[in-house]
Parts: sequence; C-alpha cells; structure tokens
Amino acid sequence: MKWRRAIGWTIAGLLLLVLVGAVGGYLFLKSSNFQQYALRKIVQGADEATGGRTQIRGLDFNLSTLTAHLYDVVVRGTERTDQPPLVQIDKLTIGLKIQSVLHRQISLSELLIEHPVVHLQVNRDGKSNIPQAPPSKTSSHPRVFDLAVGHLLLTHGEINYNDKKTPVEADLYNLGTDIRFDSFATRYSGSISYDNGHLQYAQYAPLPHNFTAKFRATPALFSLEGAVMKVGSSAISLRADVTNYSNPTVAGDYDIRIHTQDFAAMSPAVTPAGDLSLTGRIHYQNLNSQPFLRSVAIDGQIGSEGLSAASSGGRLEVRRLQGRYQLANGSLRAHDIQVDSLGGQVNADVEVQHLDTTPVSQLRASLRSISLQAAQQAIRRPDLNSVGLAGTRDSQRYGTGIVERISKQYDRPVGLESARRGQQQGQSSRDQRASRRRDSSDL
Repeated sequence: MKWRRAIGWTIAGLLLLVLVGAVGGYLFLKSSNFQQYALRKIVQGADEATGGRTQIRGLDFNLSTLTAHLYDVVVRGTERTDQPPLVQIDKLTIGLKIQSVLHRQISLSELLIEHPVVHLQVNRDGKSNIPQAPPSKTSSHPRVFDLAVGHLLLTHGEINYNDKKTPVEADLYNLGTDIRFDSFATRYSGSISYDNGHLQYAQYAPLPHNFTAKFRATPALFSLEGAVMKVGSSAISLRADVTNYSNPTVAGDYDIRIHTQDFAAMSPAVTPAGDLSLTGRIHYQNLNSQPFLRSVAIDGQIGSEGLSAASSGGRLEVRRLQGRYQLANGSLRAHDIQVDSLGGQVNADVEVQHLDTTPVSQLRASLRSISLQAAQQAIRRPDLNSVGLAGTRDSQRYGTGIVERISKQYDRPVGLESARRGQQQGQSSRDQRASRRRDSSDL
C-alpha cells in the first residue's frame, strides 16, 4: 500500500510541476519581458536578412492559436531620415502550425499583411533606396514551396515609385493579394489586384488604371491564368506559362485593345480617335546568355476599323488598317501592312535588323489612288490655300537605310503653274519699279 501511495504522490507531483510550468510559461509569454526579447530577436533577424533598419512598435502572441501580431512595422533602407521609409505595415499577423514535434517542423499557416505602404526611390545615378542584404551565413536557402504558407493575404496596400533617372512616377492603391497553399499538390494558387493606380512618365499626364491577375505555381510550372490591365476602355490581357525556373522558358499569348481617346491627355496638341488591336503569341528562352531581343520571339497582327488624329495643322483619317509583324533573332519584320486613307491605299513591308546592336532598316511601300486634294485638306498649310491640287497619285518606294529609289506617276496639279506664273510676274514688276527709282536718283 505504501508503494502505491508513493507512486500516486509522485504522479501528482509531476502533474503539479507540469501545470506550474505551463502556467508559468503562459504568464511569461504574456509578460513584457518576453515581448521585448521576442522583438529584439525579430528585429535582429529582419536586419540581417534585409540589410535595412527595422522598427516594431508592439507585439502580442496567442498561445492557444499560435498566432503573433506585429504592429507598426517599419523597414528603412538607404533613404534619408526625413524621407518616408521603404516599407511601413500597420499590422502583420503570423499564424504557425506544428507539423512534427519530434522533427521540430513548424510551417506558416497564415500570413496577413494589413495596409503595407512601399516608398521606392531611384536617384539620378540609378541607385535605389533598397538596402544591400549582407551575405548569408549558411549556404542553403529555403525554397518558397518549403515554406508552405497556408494562406497569404495582403489588403489595402500602396506602392509609391519615384525614379529620378528615368522620369517615371507610379502610385498603386488598394493593392490586394490572396494566396493559398495546397500541401497535397505542393501548389500555390492566388490572385493579385489593385484598382486605383497612376503611372506618369516625364511631363505627360498620369494614366489611371487597374490590374488583376490569377496564377498557379508548382515546383515545375508557374501558370499565369490571366492578367488584365485596364486604362479607361483600353485593356491589355496576357496568359503565359513559365517552366524551368533556373533557366526560364516563357510561352503565352496576348490581346491588346487600345481606345486612343484614353491616351489623349498625353499629347494635348493632337486629338486621337478610334480603336486599335494587337493580338498574338510570345515566347522567351534565354540560350547561351544572349541579349533579350535575341531571346524573345513575338508574332501577331494589328488591325483597326477607323483611326483619326486632329491638330491645328490638319486632320488625318484612316478608314482601315491591318497587317502582321514578327520579332525574332533581334529583327523586326512587319508585312502585309494595308492602310486605307486619303481616298486611296498604302501598302508597305518594313524590316529592321540588328535591333540589339546597330539597326538597319528596309522599307518597301506603294501608294495607290491617293487623292492630292484630300492630302491638301489634311495638311491645312496656309501657303497652299492659293494652290489648287487635283488628281491622284501612285508611287512605289524602296529604301535601305537612307538610300532610296522613288518612282512616281501622278497628274499635274491644276492651278499650280498659274500660281507660279503669277508669282514670277509679280517679282518682275517689282524689279522694274526698283530700276526706275535708281535711274531717277542718278539724274
């Protein structure tokens, strides 16, 4: 009986120790000492990983859900202290999941980023405020698929980009990302979007736009299921697959619809109108470290049912435009280009070789039944108002670089010779009056 009582007291004592340890550990996790210690470790790790300077205002940890909340996270890069920080996050939530106690494996079950604001700057020398990360102390780097983040959610994000070397400014608001991980398929699937973006180049007016994309990613394949950027009524759509991450190969298709009125603010002197479409396929594979223009291949077709451009100097209208183009091996070729304008038709083939070094261009164009009167009305030159032009013009043009051979056949403009004769007679009368004045002065 005594040994049973001893065993009972021993078990009770062990349970009491475990209970005291659990309570003590819980109280320690809730204490300010633990929070300060954890903050120091997190800041130290972030600084070593990014090379920047990290600040965190506060932290709390929920032991029952293994969830940590970080508040007012600030990461400073190389910008001045009086400038906005590189990254600022209102709240960062990190959820942990214990995969194996024996192997001490822990994964991220959830990562929530609330209102992140990024201020990216590039000075006139081309240097950004992104800090240089120090060399890693270990040779191994965790793969994104090994992290196995169960759910990544980014809400109300902002990106402010200011490039002093290339005059580009961009602001993205209401940026959101929702990414989930399927552990059975080892696959990420998610989306990214923003609905209030502004892009400005040099002195041109900014372009408001929005963007959305959906994707899937496995260790062997990244599939962009659909990406759409909209500017007013214009839209750019892209679908692509990326394989072999170490030496990427990209294959996809694109569809670009341009409503020219959406870009009228970029050139106030010209008022465009009409729609233009470009559709085709794109392929990229970097072989033997070739330049980008020799590694990418693009083919497609261009078309429009009507375009116009008006300015103070005239107005040009295109009733129909169509053609095909290919970019491959550093050369661009556009062929079967057909433009219906000025009462006639323009057909052209253009080839530009060696885009990556010294471009060499070749042009072959033909004009059929071009109305000279329509051309005069489109140009609106004051010095041609007194000259009447009529008839049509057919011509062919061949060019390589700046050497050209031109063959033209056209009707002589009506009234042109009479205008020239009038100008010659007027000049002759002025010469005679000047001669008589010189004779009178000699007398």
